[in-house]
Amino acid sequence: MYWDEVYNRLFERPFNWLGKFLADVIDWKFWHDYVHDQVIGKGFNTIARILANPVDLGLIDGVVNGIGALTRWISGGVRRIQTGYVRTYAITLLFGVVVVIIVLMLPLINNGG
Repeated sequence: MYWDEVYNRLFERPFNWLGKFLADVIDWKFWHDYVHDQVIGKGFNTIARILANPVDLGLIDGVVNGIGALTRWISGGVRRIQTGYVRTYAITLLFGVVVVIIVLMLPLINNGG
């Protein structure tokens, strides 16, 4: 009986534990890899392929092209304002100062005082 206990403690328990541990790890790795590759990876790739054209070409490229068109439109308007003459810039500055003063004075004018 004594040698059975020694054999059990020295060989059976450690190897049983090691075998169970390795089986659990290998099983977990298999399912973990399977879930990531087959379910998450393929699902993500399928959704990405489906949404690539409508989202990328329609939405993202549309926003980028819209920003470019808006920039061209604004620069076309600013181009007409920029004459290169100092007197035009001085008048524009004076007009801006008058507008700021009027905006700051509006609360006083509306309250009567």
